[in-house]
Amino acid sequence: MHTSSAALTESVYEVLGVDVPYLQSVDTPDESGLDGFSAAVEFSKGRLTELLGAKGYSVSGDCNTWITYVSYTPSGRVRSVSLCGQDIDGQELAKMLGLQSLNFTVKATSGKIIFETQGIGSGVGMSKYGAYLMALRGDGYEKILMHYYSNTYIGAE
Repeated sequence: MHTSSAALTESVYEVLGVDVPYLQSVDTPDESGLDGFSAAVEFSKGRLTELLGAKGYSVSGDCNTWITYVSYTPSGRVRSVSLCGQDIDGQELAKMLGLQSLNFTVKATSGKIIFETQGIGSGVGMSKYGAYLMALRGDGYEKILMHYYSNTYIGAE
């Protein structure tokens, strides 16, 4: 379970490398208007250089050219980033920089690097915000659980 997703939840396989039938990527209601869904984290070139250097990554030159390639999961979250020719795992980068989600974009302007995120948490399993929105439109708990945990059945034995 996580707090919020942008359009799709994440398959557990993309996060842990283990395929679990009931933890697949599914659509989720539009959560963009809810508190904390979007966030921006801004770093100076110097501060980002420090943070990356502390983990053994070396960057130099114009920060507008640092990121040359971004790989995404099928749900749109960052899988990896090529930074000055070095591949960095998306989860590692997000943790290193304190980003609230792997669903992020990067912009570089005037010596600053801005990471803009959508959603909160890993994206795996039920989105709390999505479940809330489904309940508001009248969906019962069974429908909500079966939506987020696909290939499951709720009933008495």
